[in-house]
Amino acid sequence: MASFIPVSNQTNSSVNSSAKSDDYNPKYPLWKYVTKLEKIDGSQGGNARSKCTFCGHIISGSYSRVKAHLLKISCGGTKVCPKVTVPILEELRKEVGILEVANLSLDEPEFESMVCKQEGLLRE
Repeated sequence: MASFIPVSNQTNSSVNSSAKSDDYNPKYPLWKYVTKLEKIDGSQGGNARSKCTFCGHIISGSYSRVKAHLLKISCGGTKVCPKVTVPILEELRKEVGILEVANLSLDEPEFESMVCKQEGLLRE
């Protein structure tokens, strides 16, 4: 896998110095591209405030919102990351495994709709 470093961490030797190796979960690979700030009081599940290591945007919510932000899914309930370029986006999508499962290329306009349907964010 190609290695890339978020803009805010270009001087660091790892992709995200705040991500601890013991925190890594292959089911949620994109957590390593945000810094978890705090758990949202009174919330259920994985709701937390996180900061994107690419652009610094604060994301309130769960992994689904982190995923929407980083993968540029506009129906995901948060602003898409302006600092994620096409090559980085391709690597992130591969890391999440969406391209292999959907068998789509980055140029396919159906990609975003497919992801939104998978996440239950778009009605058919």
